[in-house]
Amino acid sequence: MIAILTAGVVTVLWWPITAGLTGADLVKARLDALKIGLSIGVGSGSVVALYLAWRRQRSTEADLDNRERALAQQYEVLAHQQTVAATRQAQQERVADDARERRITELCTKAVEQLGSDKAPVRLGGLYALERLAQNNETQRQTIVNVGHHGVLSTPNRLSNTASTVASSHPRALRSSAWTWTRNPAG
Repeated sequence: MIAILTAGVVTVLWWPITAGLTGADLVKARLDALKIGLSIGVGSGSVVALYLAWRRQRSTEADLDNRERALAQQYEVLAHQQTVAATRQAQQERVADDARERRITELCTKAVEQLGSDKAPVRLGGLYALERLAQNNETQRQTIVNVGHHGVLSTPNRLSNTASTVASSHPRALRSSAWTWTRNPAG
């Protein structure tokens, strides 16, 4: 397009302006026409080159803006996913804690039921179950010891039978740190 414009300018300046000139004036006029035409062509080419550079710059900036928006959206999605994951993790931990507490309660209930049995081996099993619960659950240890203490002492007619069975079958039960009350109920 620029070549056609340049050729058109040179032709317009070449023929009509130089008509009627001869010799050195003709050569000078045609040389001037050629310079003017080429200057217009170079200038037009420069304008087109500037326009194309401007469009490329604008396109590049628009692309960068789109990428920044896409990254911002990805960061928002990632932040949301992390929030959801943290919430889900907290919920799972609460469910696991509830299940653990429920299991402790069930085991304690079964052990207390065993303490109320008429059979010494069943009561002994209840004491072992409470001991194990107390050793494995530090936060509930004192409560479990109190429950076991109350369970053994609330059945005085069976206490001597249970204590002798415990002592004869497993002496460690009387020395256990969780069951020091069996030796010294006042302390």
